[in-house]
Amino acid sequence: MEKINTSNIDEMVLLVQRWVNFNYSNRFNWGEPIPENGRTGWTTMYALTRALQIEIGITNPVNAFGPATLAACPTLIQGDNAHVNSNIVRILQGAMWCKGYSPGGFTGNFGPGTENGVKMMQEHAGLEPDGIVTPRVFQAMLNMDAYRIVNYGDDGDENVRLIQQRLNGNYYTITGVQPADGHYSRDTNIALIYGLQIEANVSGANGHYGPGTRAATPTIRIGDSGSNFVKLIQYSLYVNNYNPGNFDGDFNLSMENTIKEFQSFYRLTADGIVGLNTWMALLVSTGNPDVKGTGIDTSNTITLARAQTLKADGREIVGRYLTGSFALSSSELNTLYGAGLRVFPIYQRFADHAEWFSYNQGIIDARDAVRAATTLKFPYETIIYFAIDFDVSLQQINNLIIPYFEGVNEEIQRNRDVGAPYRIGVYGPRYACTVLSNNGLTISSFVSGMSTGFFGNKGHPLPEDWAFNQVKEHSIGTGAGALEIDNLIVSDRDRGVASKDYNVSSPEIEDYVAENLPFMNKLKDLFNFAYELSGRDNRIASILTLNYLRSENYSSNIWTPIAGAIDWNFVEAAEQRFGKPSDFPILYDPVTGTDMDFMHMTATLNAILFQKTFSIGDNLAHLSDFAGWLGDLITVFNDAKDAYNEGRFNSLYDATYYYIGHTSNSAGHFPLEDLLGDMDAIVIGRALDLNDTTANVYEEMDTYYRLGYRRRFKQAARVRFEYNREEIYNEAYRLLTTSNPIIALARNQFKEAFDVDDWTGAEADSVARAFRDVCSHWLDKED
Repeated sequence: MEKINTSNIDEMVLLVQRWVNFNYSNRFNWGEPIPENGRTGWTTMYALTRALQIEIGITNPVNAFGPATLAACPTLIQGDNAHVNSNIVRILQGAMWCKGYSPGGFTGNFGPGTENGVKMMQEHAGLEPDGIVTPRVFQAMLNMDAYRIVNYGDDGDENVRLIQQRLNGNYYTITGVQPADGHYSRDTNIALIYGLQIEANVSGANGHYGPGTRAATPTIRIGDSGSNFVKLIQYSLYVNNYNPGNFDGDFNLSMENTIKEFQSFYRLTADGIVGLNTWMALLVSTGNPDVKGTGIDTSNTITLARAQTLKADGREIVGRYLTGSFALSSSELNTLYGAGLRVFPIYQRFADHAEWFSYNQGIIDARDAVRAATTLKFPYETIIYFAIDFDVSLQQINNLIIPYFEGVNEEIQRNRDVGAPYRIGVYGPRYACTVLSNNGLTISSFVSGMSTGFFGNKGHPLPEDWAFNQVKEHSIGTGAGALEIDNLIVSDRDRGVASKDYNVSSPEIEDYVAENLPFMNKLKDLFNFAYELSGRDNRIASILTLNYLRSENYSSNIWTPIAGAIDWNFVEAAEQRFGKPSDFPILYDPVTGTDMDFMHMTATLNAILFQKTFSIGDNLAHLSDFAGWLGDLITVFNDAKDAYNEGRFNSLYDATYYYIGHTSNSAGHFPLEDLLGDMDAIVIGRALDLNDTTANVYEEMDTYYRLGYRRRFKQAARVRFEYNREEIYNEAYRLLTTSNPIIALARNQFKEAFDVDDWTGAEADSVARAFRDVCSHWLDKED
């Protein structure tokens, strides 16, 4: 039976959810009933929004509290119950319970308790606490924005919260009630632009800095005190990390000096006057995109005519790609240097989607970048900018981008250790650049400021280490000198490179474990054999290779639904050329000195590719787990139970902990080589699955057993367990006990095949805890 966590159920939220389902789930266009779990979330808020729309006569309810809902929404006042639909009051009260503002009950009666809760919310948000629920206040109740200081990742800032409250107090009737949680965000950024538009009487204010706003933007200077414009400048300085001292609307000498500091940082004329360029630098990730910088980046090859265009346009530095279809050539560099232009290198392959990024990919990309940089004779210590070319979220930064740059750092350091030192920069949105810099993973930022709507740009200050800010795409030059460029504002923190260094050479890094050379050489020949027979298809060739490697020990009927059927025609052809898989040389783990069970590992890897998913919520992912760690946990049950029953251990947990990942001198069915192989298969499988048209099993295994193995548990934990140690326990316990028919059937087949006795929930708990703790032991050993 699955464990149910009841510790965070809110009984009033549960009551609200049940009421909504009872009253509205049978209404036209309603959709499925919402979960009755007692937990606040958007699902419940959306349901309450749709319920309000039904009550006010909107026939096609939707999740959004938009203009039509705002126009039809009534104003609610304490004591005016005779004129108000009680269900509308219940919807308000339900939203208040979900938002953490007690209305005193769930009665449909707008009494003093409800009024007091509304006043508290209004006060927290920065509104006049009059207890009157206008449509804008109702709209604010029906969302998940916070109006109290919130600490997540970093502490909320009381001054930012004060700014948010003041913006709400002044402009909420037009902007809506924005969060007041102490964190500068896109919502606060939009509210600041709204404030400027409202104060400047811009027609059709919308929170976007368009042509109308630019035309109406005032110039503010010392002495222009007492206006809301000055306060907006003070707010904007603060959220850009330049503290004006206070928010009193007094444009004095101290504020002028602060503005000059900001202008210098942003590479504007430091005159202390807040004109269009400074306003836009404070509020938009491009600043004023029409300000011409001294740099450009481009995917176009720079010919002599184009180089002359750049020089005539006042450009000094050019960003170009190290590899790919738009890569630099040696002759192009000669042209650039000969024209007196400086160059900074960018590395980008498939960096426009999250799935590209992983620790192992970082190693691969850094190796590729160094090879290209040395070939092109970029001097040592040149900064190479590794690209993040999409709107990356906070979760993706933590789970994908940071591991990727950890891999980049490891490979760059290895090159540095053998005399080929390069440095690491990042191209990407402001926030990603800042996080990587703060984590010591990069030393310079090339900001993709042109993407003004990105989560990582809107509502985030320019990184402290910015070298280039990409602000506008346009054309320059004519005829043979015409060129598409991205305009770059340049900070001079990175001056790029002015000439080749012919003392640079590609490092010969001896990163390969000698014991694995015979195995990898034979694996390469095997894969090439499969590649030719597959019609030169990387993915099919990889699966055929894995079919052969597992065929000797992992070919029984139990494996077919887990790892797929084996192509015996290929296996027979491969055996004629290479012998049996058992004739292969050893595969050696350099971390532990263990001879790996590569047949077990490749069977697990075959299953992962066959199921082709890693989603924790997906049953197919669980089936692939049976070929690896989950199947091994099932087989270890009897070892541990027998040892415990014989009195050799004080608990089933202790026995299981001993047998999971034991050394080869110990008895049991879950040895160390299997545990390592389970983790390796997860990581290699992830790389193969994400790049299935270009990646192949030989290259991924070759790279992995050169470098990636050193953080196998961390990489596997990120890929399979959300990098959460408790998720290791949760998944193990759940899959060992769930009644889900697909999982239960596979589990029973494994129990029968390996003659494993049934277990209780308590025994499954012991085994799951032991698995978590063994993995945690290895996680702690990895740097």
